[in-house]
Amino acid sequence: MKSHVKDTRTLLSLLWAVGQTSDDDPRPTLKVWLLSVLSLFDTKGISEEAKSYIVEHLKKLIKLAEKSQKKCHDLVDPKDFIVLQKFALDENPNQFRDIYFRLKHLLFDSLPSKRYRNYFTSLLVSVREAKGNHREEILNCLVRCLTEDDHCYNLWTSLHASKNEQTRVLLHYVFDNWCDLRGKLPRQPFKFAVDYFLENELSETWLDEDEDVCLFFHRELAKRRYEARSFGWTRIAFVLSLILLAVLISLDIFYLSPSFEDSTSYAVLSTLLSWQLHLLEKAAPTLRLVFARVSFYWDKWSLPIWKAMKKFGLYLEPAWSWLSKKGADLSLMLYDNVGKWTS
Repeated sequence: MKSHVKDTRTLLSLLWAVGQTSDDDPRPTLKVWLLSVLSLFDTKGISEEAKSYIVEHLKKLIKLAEKSQKKCHDLVDPKDFIVLQKFALDENPNQFRDIYFRLKHLLFDSLPSKRYRNYFTSLLVSVREAKGNHREEILNCLVRCLTEDDHCYNLWTSLHASKNEQTRVLLHYVFDNWCDLRGKLPRQPFKFAVDYFLENELSETWLDEDEDVCLFFHRELAKRRYEARSFGWTRIAFVLSLILLAVLISLDIFYLSPSFEDSTSYAVLSTLLSWQLHLLEKAAPTLRLVFARVSFYWDKWSLPIWKAMKKFGLYLEPAWSWLSKKGADLSLMLYDNVGKWTS
């Protein structure tokens, strides 16, 4: 198609042919559009009409993918996802910013937790060269990977020596957004990563402020551990309330009243029961109608199944009789001959 970029009519015809898709499963066409057609957008000599068609048809394909409710996590590879990020957020933010976030929603919301690790390395490597909104979005995706997949922390520590600058950038991003991320990041894997960075810091590039950030995380994670093991006052208060209620009811029935019928507890229970009966009398017509409808639909659904099973049972009965007879003959034969075989 690149050879026809300057011929708008021919290019639009080719784009129309490539963009044909099924409403039930638009994923193959969307994948082709993302990996091949979008590369034409910045080609020199392409007309505004062709650009507009590329954008509008991409929106249509994403809308069809959202309606189909099929898993789209395999639309693009992690490296291609980075390219799409840069294309949408750095090079063409006006046309593709909203489209990118819809595409990200399709990819990540259906992504199994164990697949986030496939994105982590590519995202971490690309942090260094990214700038502005692109870097912010990469860091946001990295945090999501750390939140969803604990294995990403192992990758993070293994890449620490070769990607030390990217590690520092990610640590400072988490530090700057700690109020929002404090309850999302898993405590134990994050603590393991922070302790590893403190023990294996690189003297050439590791700054005092980086060490201070790790020490801050160390204190905060220790505080979270203390909070997790804090005493459950609310549960204790609930249990004590139940015990106090049981003691009061026992005193009322066995000590303060001559009999159960004369006690305050009996009066309260009688009042509650009368209210329940009154409500049931009012709701009886509606309940009868609801149960009648449920019974009707149950009969409508189960009656064909019951008839089929009954019909199948007519064919199964002779086979069952034959098997029972053969089984009885086999057991008699074994009973008569087992002594001979074992002697």
